[in-house]
Order: sequence, then C-alpha cells, then structure tokens
Amino acid sequence: MNLPPALAPWSAALSTLDAQPLVALGPLLRGLDSLIARHSAIDHSGEILDGYSGITSRGLPERILASEWALADEVPLEFLRRAAGNELLHTAPAYLAERRRGRVAVLVDTGPDQLGAGRLVQLAALIVLHRRAEARGVDLVVGVLGTKAGSWQGGDLAKVLPAWLKSRRSTEPTPDDVAEWTDSVPADDDLWLLTGPRLARKLPGRKHMLVSTESAWSALGAAAVQVSLAETTVTLALPDQNTAVRTLRGAAFRPAKKQIMTPAGMHDPLFSSNGPQLITRGRTDRELYSLHVPGKPRADVKVHRHELPGPVVAAAYLGGRLVTLIRVGAELHGHVIGKKLARLDRLVILAGEFDPEPGPLKPLYFADGNLLIRDLDRWWELSVDRGAATVNVFGVGTGPRFDRPNIARRIGNSMVVNGRPTPAGGEIIFGYDELWAWSRNGLEWTVHTRVYHTEIRVPEGCRVLGLQWLDNMPTLITLSASGLIVRAHTASKERTLTKWSSGTAPPALHPTRPLIAVQRGAGAIDVGNIRTGETVLSLRGEP
Repeated sequence: MNLPPALAPWSAALSTLDAQPLVALGPLLRGLDSLIARHSAIDHSGEILDGYSGITSRGLPERILASEWALADEVPLEFLRRAAGNELLHTAPAYLAERRRGRVAVLVDTGPDQLGAGRLVQLAALIVLHRRAEARGVDLVVGVLGTKAGSWQGGDLAKVLPAWLKSRRSTEPTPDDVAEWTDSVPADDDLWLLTGPRLARKLPGRKHMLVSTESAWSALGAAAVQVSLAETTVTLALPDQNTAVRTLRGAAFRPAKKQIMTPAGMHDPLFSSNGPQLITRGRTDRELYSLHVPGKPRADVKVHRHELPGPVVAAAYLGGRLVTLIRVGAELHGHVIGKKLARLDRLVILAGEFDPEPGPLKPLYFADGNLLIRDLDRWWELSVDRGAATVNVFGVGTGPRFDRPNIARRIGNSMVVNGRPTPAGGEIIFGYDELWAWSRNGLEWTVHTRVYHTEIRVPEGCRVLGLQWLDNMPTLITLSASGLIVRAHTASKERTLTKWSSGTAPPALHPTRPLIAVQRGAGAIDVGNIRTGETVLSLRGEP
C-alpha cells in the first residue's frame, strides 16, 4: 500500500507487512523515533562526527537551519512559538559507526503490566529500533522476559513481530529475569528494555529502558500513553480502540506475499452452498465476482465478473450455476447465470409482496422448484406460480445436495429436524452432514450429531456464525459483540481464532467446510482454513 509521507522512513520495514493498521500508529512511531534519537544524540561521546544525515526537529541551537534564524528576524513571535513547540528544524549529525558493530538487542516485558497500550508502544518501538539497526548495518534480535535467557529471536520484522505477538506472559518479570538476559548479551550489543513502571521502579538508573504507561482515557478506553527514556518523558496519542484491537490481534503481521491481484472493489464475501465457490459484491450493486477456492494456496485462481441487469439482493451457487435475486424497478426478478434451473429465470415478485432489508448479500436455498430466503427473523418462499409468502420454517441449511437443503419445519407443537422432534421456536443452525444446533435464547445451544448431543454456551451479545467440526468436536464459531473477535466454542473450552479476527466487516463462514473469508480492507479479502490455520487465498484489489 502507499504510505503517507510521514511514514516514509519506515517504508522498508512496513513493506513486508500488511501496513494498513500500522498507519494509525504514525503518531507513536514518530514520537518514539524522536525520543530515541534525542537520547541517542546525547550518547555519541567518543564517536567521530561524519557530516550531517538530514533534517530533524531536535538538536542543539548551533544546528538550527539558517532559514529558521531568518524567521527569527522577520517574525520573532512565530519563531518563539515554533521553538516552544519543538518545530524548529535542525541539521541531524551523522557519526562514524565503527566503534560499535554489535546487534540491537531488545528485551520485552510481555506480562500483565504491558497489556493493551503498552503492547502498542512496544510494537512501535520495535519498528523504530529495527530501522535503527538497519541504519547501522546490524541485526535486530528480540528476547522475551520470562522465557529461557539467551533465546534471542532474529530475522526481519515479518518473522520477529508475529513471534512477539504470541509471547504474552501471565506473570510479571523480575529484576533477576533481566539480569539473566543481560548476562547473555555480548558487550558490543546495543541492549534495550521495553517495560512498564512496575518493573522499571526496581531497576533505577538502567540505561536504554523505555517505560510506558497509560496517561489519558476516553469513553472507549486509553487515548494516550506516557513514555519515558532516561530523564525524558513524552505523551503520545494512541490509535482508536478498533484499530488498536485489530493490530494487537494480528492484523498488522500478515506478510504481503502469495497475494492474488483481483479486480478492485471486491467486498461482502458469501459462501452459499456445499461447493468451494466464494461470491462477493463489486464496486456497484449490480456487480458480482465469483471464484473457486482451492484446497491449498495457489496463484492461478480465476476470478469471474458478473454484471447483472439490476441491483443484487441475494445469491447462491446451486448445482454449478449462479442464481441471483435482483431488483428491476420495484420488482424482484430471478436471474440464473449458467444452465437453467427449474423456471427461476421467470420468477417475478411484484412490488409489495416481499421487500427485503438492504444490507449484505443474502444466501438463497432451492427446494421443490422454489427459492427460500431469510429476511430479518422470517423465512420466505419465492415461487414462480404463487409469488412470495412466509413459510412455517425455523431454519434452513445446506444439505447433501443443492436441491435438498436441511429444513426445520413445524409439525403440530414440535419442530422436526433430521427426523428428530425439537421444541418449536428458537434458532436453528445447520452444519456438515447431520450436525445441527438449537437454542431458545441464543446463549445455551444444544448441538446434535449423528450419535449424541452436547451443550455449548456462548457469551452474551456475540453472533453465532456457524457450526463446524474442529478437533473432532462440534464447535460453534462466533463473532464478538464488537464485531472484531472470532472465537471457537466447544462444550469444554473457548479459544480465540486470532488469525481470522480483526476484519473490517463480519466474516463469511462456509456452511459445511472449514473455510472462512475475512474482509481486511477495501478490496482485500483473506480466505483461510480454520481447522489448519492456513491462509488459502489472499485477495488484494488492484488500484
């Protein structure tokens, strides 16, 4: 992606990452870079001045640019204002670096004291220190306090940052932990410690110790952080809560490789049948894209573009054809791309019979020559002969064949699902084969398999995306109330699917296969396997 000019110095580091979430870290990056550079400028005793490397807003008075002194003569009050705000421009000195050729070694505190804002500061600091290491022509290595001393992790940021992200510790590190790691550092290494005030108080006077703590809050959480290095303290703004959560859940650490360039504007992904076909909207409401999701990562996936006669309301791949419901004036028409299916190309729903809510693509189901579609909490049957009518159906799911969906119907005072009577009402979700789940309140779910049933409870406010087999156990996949975190729930445990969290819109879960499609931004969609954690497709729209 194109970085703003203010982040240009970090373009090399961010080029290996999905940089969009990192753009919001711009104030942190610039503030920490200035703080570290200011401290480093004091630490050049014994080094040889080697000219000037550029322009900076920090420095001694004798390095202020001549143009700034001209401003002092012409507009003295503006000169004073810029001086008070650290806006005056200085020449940045360069030094010969032969004196130290060791690595830049960074010790990080990943304990409870550094959750949230502290982790964001660490992320920005690692990027800044990586740039510092590159400028010196040395390696950056990272060590995690609480793990085996000396087990440094090196490599480029695309490798270092994901490992750092997973290194959360449940206990606070101690000064002894720091001492053990320090003893493993060669004398030539430039050693830094990233921590919070709790550990910092136990290490008074330690050199190169970057200490961060939250300093301002809004209704949504921490809004600013105070960062100290030696005797200098600065206050830096934090990104908004959604961006912060997405970043700390891994949205920034997806390497920009094995990407498939696709038409611009692809969004609103939908899996609609047993098959591996993915459907998305395009730039306009009349445009759809479809593609076949391969079983393993490939670079030759073909994307098909479809221009429809009217805005698309719903769609599905049914028996090798793309079936859509489109608006034509005030009416709804069936439109089939591919072989004819029953008489659906003659389906016309008159104005007033059925007017679905606007929003994401809705899935369609085909049974007995008609289409079934859900709008809000009601199921509708769309028929060529009878038009649109509500039906006494509680749930519909993909069946073993496209023309034989699973349907939960009312029979008397009960609901029958796959031949099993269930109390009427509530919510039904279908999974693979004979896997299905029922809930009266959306929190306690009774999950039925072919041979047994089990109970799963999900948190209040979350949205159930679907039902899958994971680790040989029936598993409910949910989206948190914030719309950011995807979780897997079984009868005995809950875990966060970090890799598939932090989308910019609700993800699409395949009804029967362990596939998920996550919108990462404008025209960017990742498709992955939630069972293996593998990214199958990384779709990125061409500009």
